[in-house]
Parts: sequence; C-alpha cells; structure tokens
Amino acid sequence: MKRLVLLFCLLPLLAPGQSSIRFSRGDSLKFIIECRNAFELYITHLNGIVTDAPSPGEALFFQQTVNKEHFLSDSVRVYDDVAEREGEQYPATEYLGQFYNKRAVLTVPFGKESYRLGRTPAGKLELVTYVEQSVEFGKVLKARIKRKNLIGVHFVFSVFAGNSGYEPKDFRIALIERIKAIPAGLAPFPTSINLDSIRARERDLSWMAHRVARAIREKLPANIKTVYLTKFSYENSNITNPFSDELMSALSFRLRTDEGLTVEPASSAQGVGVRGAYRQKADYVEVTAEIYDISTDKSLVALKPNTDLPMNWVYEKGLKLKPEGNDQAITTQQKLNEGAPPSPPGPPKPDALKIQLATSAKVGKHIEFWQNDTLYVKVRVNKPCHVRLLYIQADGSPSLLWNDYEIKPGQENQDIWFPEPFVCVPPYGQETLIAVAANNSFCPVSTKQNIYGVDVLEGSLNDALKSVRCTSRAVGRVPQQAETRLVVTTRSTDVAKK
Repeated sequence: MKRLVLLFCLLPLLAPGQSSIRFSRGDSLKFIIECRNAFELYITHLNGIVTDAPSPGEALFFQQTVNKEHFLSDSVRVYDDVAEREGEQYPATEYLGQFYNKRAVLTVPFGKESYRLGRTPAGKLELVTYVEQSVEFGKVLKARIKRKNLIGVHFVFSVFAGNSGYEPKDFRIALIERIKAIPAGLAPFPTSINLDSIRARERDLSWMAHRVARAIREKLPANIKTVYLTKFSYENSNITNPFSDELMSALSFRLRTDEGLTVEPASSAQGVGVRGAYRQKADYVEVTAEIYDISTDKSLVALKPNTDLPMNWVYEKGLKLKPEGNDQAITTQQKLNEGAPPSPPGPPKPDALKIQLATSAKVGKHIEFWQNDTLYVKVRVNKPCHVRLLYIQADGSPSLLWNDYEIKPGQENQDIWFPEPFVCVPPYGQETLIAVAANNSFCPVSTKQNIYGVDVLEGSLNDALKSVRCTSRAVGRVPQQAETRLVVTTRSTDVAKK
C-alpha cells in the first residue's frame, strides 16, 4: 500500500488550459488530512440538524447552514440512504430535509476510508472519499431502520502556495454517490507520520522558483508582460556556475508558465529587468531578487528574501553555491577598484575624454563566455587618442591585448574592433576587460608569454595596473585619461570542471 500512496501523491494533475502542477507526497498528504477534517465537520453538522435543533424553524436554519457551508451548490446530487426506495439521488436541499424528517443519525468509521486525487471534467481539483457509512432513522416511537452503504463523496477544492507547499482550501461536496465496491489502488488516511518533516524534505528548486516568480509578478506593474532575466549569482559576485544555471532555468519556466510572462535574457534593451543573488543562510539557501529599470540600472523594488530551499537539496544534487575562483575574483576586483583613477568632481566636462567598451555578445553587463566560444571586442572614443586594452584572467594575471593603439582624427565616435577574436580557454572564472584611453602615448611595458601563449604583464597585478596607466608627457598638453571595464565569466563545458 505504501507504494500506491507514493504513486498517488506524485501524480501531476492537469487542468484544461493550465500548465501541469506536480504535487509532492507532502502536498497530497496535506490534502487528504484537510479533506478528512472537512468530511468530519460535515457529518457533525449533518447530525446536528436532528440532535441540536429543538424546533422545526431552527432545524430549517441548520439545514440551510449545512447546505451553504458544505455543498458546492443547491443542485448537488446526494445518495439518499434514508429514502423509502434505496438507490435514489436527490438535490442536497431535499436530502437535508428528509434527513431531519426521518430523525436520522449517520456514522462513518473514520480511519477506514480511502482517497483518490484527480480533477473533474471542468478542471477542478477533486478528492473522492470512499467509505462504508451507517445510517439509522425512523420516527419517534417507531422501530428504527438501519442501513449500511458504500459511498463515494466527491470533494472539490482549490490550492494556494503556502510556506511549506501547496495548501488546500474551500472543500465543497460536489456529489455523494452509492458504489458497488471500493476501487483498488487508493490512498488510505495517513497515520503515524510527521507531515512537517516530510514537507521540509520535499522542498526543491522548482518550489522555490514558483514562490519567487509569484513574488516578482505581484510587484510588477500590471501592464508589464515581458521581463529581462539575468542569471543570479553567488553573493552578487556576477560569477555564474551550475547552480546559477539551474536557478535560471527554473525561474524562467515558472515566470512563463505560472505567471504568464514573456521572459527574455538580459540585454541592453529598454524595459524591466530581474536580477538577484543567493547565499547559504543556516540550513537553507537565501535568494534575493530585485526588479530594476534596464535603461538606468536603478532598482525599482527589492523582494523579500526567500529561504524555501534547504541546503540538503543542493548537496543531494551535487551542486555548490559558491563558484570556483570566487575568492580570487573578489580579490582581483578589489585591486582593480583600488587602482582605478578617481572620478573628477562635479559634472563631466563637455570636452572630457570618454571611452566605451562592448562585445559582439548581445547580452547585458554581465557576459558568460563558454569554452571554445569566440567573442569580439570593440571600443569607441569621442576624440582622437591612444587606447590600451588589458585583459585580467581568472587567476588574476593581466594580459596586454593592445599596447598603444592610436585612434586618429576621423575615427572618433566609431566602433573600433579588436582585430582578433577572443577564444575562451582556461583558466575559467571571472575575468575583466579594461580599456584605457589617453591623449598621450602610453609608456612601454614588459610582457612574457604564459603556457597558453598569451602575453602577460610582468610583476604583480598592482604593478601591472600602474604601468598600464602610465603615459608619456607631451609639452603644452594637459594629460587626459578615461577608463572603462567589462566583466566576463568564462565557463568550461566539461561537466566535471563547471
């Protein structure tokens, strides 16, 4: 029987025009428990029509209350086991009246009932309870009649996403029928279980993504139908890894199927973007997300952190939250920030030197670059100048791409492409492109080739950054420099090394 329960609980249920919802075992057990509660309450209220109503007027009020609180509508058909002719069905209102008039008492052996989860032809969730019920009835001072019948009570209900899984609500009886035999392969009422423990173990990435997607939809303006999604990263490091991939896939799916949104990869387009981060918090994964304006890069609203996903799920999948090389990437970015020239005070001057750096990848600020992919780099300046292009690899080693490229009059405000494509090779991790523009020529630098054939600047990273920014002095010319950078995450296609 345990095997049957498992198959029953993991059955995906489809509604016409809706996406599939896969309920977990814990969800289904919760549905059964709450259905049992609704059934017990119905039996209590049904018998109360006779036992708790001293007058016909009060009994009629009780009947109307039972009909309103427990039946889907007045026209629900009910097998009438107190009728003179067995086997007939009546509308619920008539059945309740006969039940009172015959002074009936109904008993159900709770603990022996079985359940089947499914959907009605109209797509409503349905739990059918199968049980043998006993009824005793007869007028006062008359011999009482006793009957036993196998019945199927069809409860329809709806669900909502709670903290631990899908929660049922609004159980209503849609049909009570007499049956010849209880079907095979049903789920019994669960006993001796720790439902909270079961549901905690069942929380997975799909469930967490469903909850995050719902939170995003609730905060989006009603007129927004498309969102641009950026892969979430560990502690906002902008380094992606297999967990980032899994989260991106699950969240994109839930935004589309559960919330009806169009999801596009982040780009430089106008519109509303979604980005976020994750980290370990005690025994759970904490996921934070924000909705932002792509054109201004400003946050519009920050979502409440989500901690639905237990770390056990991450361990069982063989995943890691913290990417390889994360600490090295943080150290490198700190050094780059420390050595960057300070921004001049006040608003930028109209004649200030400006430089832009971009790639052939049609993506946003944070670029993923996979093993053996090729990528082209371009710069654009607003006036004739010299450009030096530096590439900081994942291990922190700086390689010189352009030593001193001169942009001559007539080439300003145009895309200047680096002539050779970048091919993604080891080491993998977070890497940074730095473009420095100066109105004077750059100082000579010393390089050596590494094992991958790349020209690497000699000395420490700090020394290399200083030498890269060094320019010669020209008589009568005020030195001008501008700098920009682009962060790239390089990834291996080898599963064992991702």
